[in-house]
Amino acid sequence: MTGTEAMPPGTVVFQSMPEARQPWVDKCMTTVADWARHHGADYRTVGDAGFFAKIPVWVLERCDTWINPATDLARLLTARRLLATYSYAVWVDADVVVWGGDFLPLPRPLDAAFARERWMEHWPDGRLRFLDNVSNFVCAFAAGGSFLDRHIADVLAAIRSATGPLKMGVAGTSLLTRGYPRETFELLDGIGNFSPALERALATGAADDVWAYEAGLTRPLVAANLCLSHEDRPFQGVAADAATIPRLVDTLAARRGPLWPSELIGRKSHVRPA
Repeated sequence: MTGTEAMPPGTVVFQSMPEARQPWVDKCMTTVADWARHHGADYRTVGDAGFFAKIPVWVLERCDTWINPATDLARLLTARRLLATYSYAVWVDADVVVWGGDFLPLPRPLDAAFARERWMEHWPDGRLRFLDNVSNFVCAFAAGGSFLDRHIADVLAAIRSATGPLKMGVAGTSLLTRGYPRETFELLDGIGNFSPALERALATGAADDVWAYEAGLTRPLVAANLCLSHEDRPFQGVAADAATIPRLVDTLAARRGPLWPSELIGRKSHVRPA
């Protein structure tokens, strides 16, 4: 299927975000809505009341440090409800910006699909560290598939059995990356995850760091998650610059095709991923 072919009827793209949010988040969500409609899918936003309506109280009580485990579960429960009337339900985090929608087909998995994530951070000694993860900032499910119900049960079990304060990815990235063989679901490429470390590298023009991230990509990017969860928290001891993400959103939303991250700093790498 090419990027310009419309999806068959019965696909919904859905998102959720509190009413109080930064303007740049609205801009991201607009790019997702445009992408969905361009490919012939319905687009829905779900308010907090409906999004968290089916979350068990004990789950919310455990999410006193990070809300992410509750939202990880909420997107799955919402997808299951939507699949009563749609053939495919596609979740996209509110902080995902799409700039190459023509080149990003809407996922139509046989069962389930999740984003392939290359995560960039630093070791304590300052060296770069990269993790090859599976993440749910974009995920899709097919009606009649078996994985969604299994995953909901696994998420509840992971939240229930975790000791101490719940970590951010206990029901999301950590579970998806280490809890299942990779062949369990389809992996979506071309959607980056711009960690705070990568965002700082882009903002400061740290070409070596950007090239190191880029070297592990399988293709140029057409969308990216911008890590809203870390916006108001220091990451690895470094506080976020409030202007970095809004500037990045403006730059990316103005693009119309695939790009390598080094193009954002005007320092194209001479060595492209194989």
